[in-house]
Amino acid sequence: MQITGTVTANRRFSLPTLRRVLLADTGILLVTGLVYLGTAHWLGPALDLPSALIAGSGAFFLAFGAGMLTLGTRRSIHGAGVYGAIGINLAWAVASSILLLGSWIAPNALGVAFVLANLIAALVVAELEAMTLRAAR
Repeated sequence: MQITGTVTANRRFSLPTLRRVLLADTGILLVTGLVYLGTAHWLGPALDLPSALIAGSGAFFLAFGAGMLTLGTRRSIHGAGVYGAIGINLAWAVASSILLLGSWIAPNALGVAFVLANLIAALVVAELEAMTLRAAR
């Protein structure tokens, strides 16, 4: 299906590529959330990160994943929802940067790599979601 015109927050999309990207994001969020919740007690000490931070991140990922599942499985996908998902991913990347640059935590090298991997993953997913919206113009 080809969509032409301007992409707005109120525009609805039913592009298969957009749906695949949203559902891939959903899968990543749900699996990562479960892993973080299940291993926070072990990951925290191994990475010199607070276990509560990892468990809280896991809970957030599960909630965000549930929202993404709802968005990605709708018959038509609302543009505002996709913009919201992009914004949340970008906010996650910014928060991860602030966390590393601030003095609240002192992770070891593996902990820094762990936070950076989360930051990069959020940026990649946000860009993939944005690319699908640009392609819909």
